[in-house]
Amino acid sequence: SSDLLLVALATIFWGANFNLSKPVVAEMDPLAAAAVRFVIAALLIGLLAAWRGERTPWRKHLPAYALLGVVGIGGFNL
Repeated sequence: SSDLLLVALATIFWGANFNLSKPVVAEMDPLAAAAVRFVIAALLIGLLAAWRGERTPWRKHLPAYALLGVVGIGGFNL
């Protein structure tokens, strides 16, 4: 089923993070690498939501999302 495929993909991506982090950190600051990774993920999720036709009041919640991102991503990576 598609659920099993998504679980398998999540496991593969998580596992790949450990192998890919060394060359990435050699080229850029770890905080910048994390920020870029999460910006790309946010854009992909936004594109997926738009493609599915989901209507969410993201503009209304953007300040909260930004704060959670800075605290969650920045705080965790520090």
